[in-house]
Amino acid sequence: MTDNATILQNVPVGKKVGIAFSGGLDTSAALLWMKQKGAEPYAYTANLGQPDEDDYDAIPRKAENYGAVKARLVDCRLQLALEDQQFIDELGGRAEMSQFLIDNGFDYKMSKEKAYSTDSNMLGATHEAKDLEYLNAGIKIVEPIMGVAFWKEDVKVEAEEVSVTFEEGFPVALNGKRIEDPVEFILEANRIGGRHGLGRLLYQGRWFDSQALMLRETAQRWVAKAISGTVTLELRCGNDYTIMNTESENLTYEAERLTMEKGDSMFSPADRIGQLTMRNLDITDTRAKLGIYTNTGLLAVGTGSAIPQLKDKNK
Repeated sequence: MTDNATILQNVPVGKKVGIAFSGGLDTSAALLWMKQKGAEPYAYTANLGQPDEDDYDAIPRKAENYGAVKARLVDCRLQLALEDQQFIDELGGRAEMSQFLIDNGFDYKMSKEKAYSTDSNMLGATHEAKDLEYLNAGIKIVEPIMGVAFWKEDVKVEAEEVSVTFEEGFPVALNGKRIEDPVEFILEANRIGGRHGLGRLLYQGRWFDSQALMLRETAQRWVAKAISGTVTLELRCGNDYTIMNTESENLTYEAERLTMEKGDSMFSPADRIGQLTMRNLDITDTRAKLGIYTNTGLLAVGTGSAIPQLKDKNK
């Protein structure tokens, strides 16, 4: 192992080692374990707007209690591996890590009796591991941290209309109220969505990968720039919602172009006949191709065939 290795396979005894410290079970146990094995751990914590953290400043202090030489908290909201076989052998699972902290005198907040693990930031939350690893367990054992348990019969969720206003692809207002701070915008959206149990998760947020940068640049340059306007939705329970209205000066959609009402349409009967004629040419072409596929054996004709057959082929 070299001194500049980014993925450590063994504890660097007597040397500095950085650890991304969330304050959760995995990193708490790993930091204390590395300290006991002779490493000099330095903890770095990113503030990602985790809804289950009520005191971010307490996380670095916790890291220092577990043995970090120094601990820093970095606010990353706006910007939105240690693989040691001995560590795996001694602390191979979450139950072992929980017990390890308890045995060393630390009252870990997520006790080993909890039925699942939670990871979260201001973009969403995920619940995993423990009981949720089994197919007979599901969402009903979860106590949500970002909203209501809409699946419970005693939880009543009223329908609510919400409008989101965009300018050049960026959301700038909720229900007509302009919110300049993008962090506060997301937090307010979470509060609204949380009332309905509405949620989406960006779990593997490799935000600055070259692939992510390329896709985001494409979307922002060629799609988002033209998106300015307001979308109104009705939120109900969970992911049950309806788009009620879309307003924008940049809309290319016009109902008059597609209406079926007499006198309002931009299409005449002759136009429709022409459209149907062109459509029939496409159908004729497709039918001929199916015939070729059948003759070459790519498609079978007969009982159980995917191609519908007339009983009387002369008709």
